[in-house]
Order: sequence, then structure tokens, then C-alpha cells
Amino acid sequence: MDSKSVKKLLRIYKNSLFEGRNVYLACKEIAKMTKYKVFMALTANILNNGTYDLLFSLIEKNMVHVVVTTGDFVVYDILRTLIGKDLNEKAFTAEDEETIKNFIGQIALENCGATIPPSKFIKIIGEKLGFNSILGQAARNNVHFYAPTICDSLIGIYCTDIHVDSLKDVYNINYECFFVKKTGAIILGTSVIKHTVLNANLFKNGLNSCVIVNTCNEVDGSDSGGDVDEAISWGKIRGNTTSVKIRADPSVIFPIIGSYWLSKV
Repeated sequence: MDSKSVKKLLRIYKNSLFEGRNVYLACKEIAKMTKYKVFMALTANILNNGTYDLLFSLIEKNMVHVVVTTGDFVVYDILRTLIGKDLNEKAFTAEDEETIKNFIGQIALENCGATIPPSKFIKIIGEKLGFNSILGQAARNNVHFYAPTICDSLIGIYCTDIHVDSLKDVYNINYECFFVKKTGAIILGTSVIKHTVLNANLFKNGLNSCVIVNTCNEVDGSDSGGDVDEAISWGKIRGNTTSVKIRADPSVIFPIIGSYWLSKV
């Protein structure tokens, strides 16, 4: 979406009700983050050709500084970069699995016996893929990628010759919040990615700004369903913020808020 279309849409949402109004408020919140250290959390299934390019641009322009995702995101980026595979259009095949097996197997062989955290392993993958990939751009711009559940994917199946130290990354991502004046977060989705970002910011007395997008509710009794108020009660988001949660499909909302964010460059 171009900036004029986004701004026109937001003028409509400004006087809307329910989640439309929250989309407007979320964009206003994101505008504050241009001078913050920004954390982003998202799952692999949010990505398609359009949103892939959007995230690529955000990382290329250094608007995101820390990303928390899943092992499948890494798999997606490998397949898209090496063989042009779009998993939203074509089903996963045995050929795709062989591509992952060979690529990851070669990296594992080169680092045989090493003990490394997932973030370092992802950086190695990015350097191998090159600058046309999201992970390659992240490695180039020193954007740190974390995948707490990286072994819950094909990466875990074929990464057999090295030791993945996930505990080290707990320290690493928490340390991202030390000695930082202001942090912001955009959380697209639920579960581990959401908790990891919020919990890390507990170590700096909470996020200064946060936008959460998912379809879960507080009545679930889950971390995923937790509202902004719940995070404030734990000190993960500061109480004096105007952080907002949008109860909607992240794949629908991300193109709007992401395009608005890019217009702030």
C-alpha cells in the first residue's frame, strides 16, 4: 500500500469503532517508535510475497532491531531464497525437504561439534543466503533474529552435528534490553514469540510502547490471550503508555501498519 492510501484509510478508521479505531491508534503508537529500539515478533505463516517484501524493507532500512520468530520462518526464508518457493501458493514437497537437508547439513558439517545459540546459527544461515533474503539483510544490518523454538522445525531434524544452546539466547535477548532508554514492540501473533519479547523487556522495567495483534481473548486464560493490562501488571509494558491490542488476523493488519511505518522513514 502506498502512503497516500494508508493515510486515507486511517482517516476513516480514526472515527470508526471497535478494531478499526484500534488500527488507527496502533499506527499512532508505531509513529512513536522511530527513535526507539524496536522488537518485532511474528510467526512464519504471516509471510507471503507482499508481507515478505514489507518485512524485508523494514529490516533493510534498519527500522527493526530485534526479531523473534519460529524455526519455520527460517525454513521459509531458505526455500524462498534458494529455489524461489512461495509456500502460500505451492505445497511443501520432498524436493523442498531435500533442499533444507542439504543446506542445513552443510552448515552443521562446517560447525561440527560446536555449541552455538539459535541466534548465531540464524546469522550464519543469513550470511550463507546473501542479501536478497530477510535473514541475509538482518545479518548485514546487525538485526538480531531469535527463534526460541528453532528445533521444532526441519532445522531441528537435520541439524544433527552441532549443539544448539537455546538457554544462551534467553540471556542474549534479555541483555538486548539493558542500557536502552526506550524500547517498542510490534507483536504479530501469539504464544512463545509474544512471551519472549514481553518477558525480555521486563528487565528494563517495561516497554515504552507496544502494539499487539492477535485473535485471542483474556478468557482463554492463556499467555496468548493476555491483554495490554496483563502485561502492565507484570511490568512488561510501562503503565503510563498508550499501548494497544488489535483483535484481528495479523496477516490482514500487518500490511496496513507496516506500510504506515515505512512512510515514517
